Amino acid sequence: MLISPCRTLGIEIPAKNASTTFDHVFLDWENHPSHLPELIPETVKDVIVILRDPRARFLSALNMFLNIDHPITRKIVNEKRFVATFPWLCNHGKEINSHDAHFAPQSGHIGGIRHKFLGTQKHVRFFYMSDVHQNDVCDDVLTWIRDYRLDLTDVISHTRYRLNSTKDKLIEKVDNKLISHVYREDYKLLEEITRLRRWENFKNVHTLGAFGINFNGEYYEQG
Repeated sequence: MLISPCRTLGIEIPAKNASTTFDHVFLDWENHPSHLPELIPETVKDVIVILRDPRARFLSALNMFLNIDHPITRKIVNEKRFVATFPWLCNHGKEINSHDAHFAPQSGHIGGIRHKFLGTQKHVRFFYMSDVHQNDVCDDVLTWIRDYRLDLTDVISHTRYRLNSTKDKLIEKVDNKLISHVYREDYKLLEEITRLRRWENFKNVHTLGAFGINFNGEYYEQG
């Protein structure tokens, strides 16, 4: 979690949710371990959380993994044994069998944060990284800060870059039923936030269908 210099705002960015870009834009902010919510400074009034469609996030992480220049991944790519990676990652369709943060469910990132803020005057504010609308979620957060947190506008970078984009999309499709099952808690979280209209950057969105996601957790193509 990134903590502002005045220690009043935190930004929680799960891996593959533009975390590299946020690290660059908020270069001078402190980085706290998000898995230890008790270490969040008591002075933090708001925590911004960046969330993404689990299917798009999984594909992004998998393509990043397959593009790594390592003997194991080179062998997988050369032999086109992409399908062989899925039982390892998904424990044969039951759950994500990986300690890599890029594949870990997003819901696990914010459980402790929500519990810490429960019953307090503090707020968890959700921003959606939409792969359908191709919005730049970092710009959305910067706009929110400039509109509502004028005390922080002098401590953010004015230079914008889109960083850490995987060049070769070796896999573009995945078993949607498998993803909807192993990331079921993420989909429940997205549905809850949408139902309560709590997206800061999509205030008027009432259904996940606007993002290209059905309520049963299955992704569909718009067009």
